[in-house]
Amino acid sequence: MTQREFIASVPRRLAGIIIGIILYVNSDHIASASPAGQDVLGDNIVLLSSLIVALSSIKLLVDWYLAATEEDNKI
Repeated sequence: MTQREFIASVPRRLAGIIIGIILYVNSDHIASASPAGQDVLGDNIVLLSSLIVALSSIKLLVDWYLAATEEDNKI
């Protein structure tokens, strides 16, 4: 991965992290729409948002590593 490709992919990864954080923060309000006594929706939203943040962060770090350690194979 070149540095140019890495820079082009950064906004998508940051958007995933931001969307995950917004879902995590608003999970209580989203869960209040479910019937009383059922916390399944809130728990699932928290799980989903945590996965989105974690996977976006891991993908961003892996892409950064690949861009930083790219060897020049010019012959």
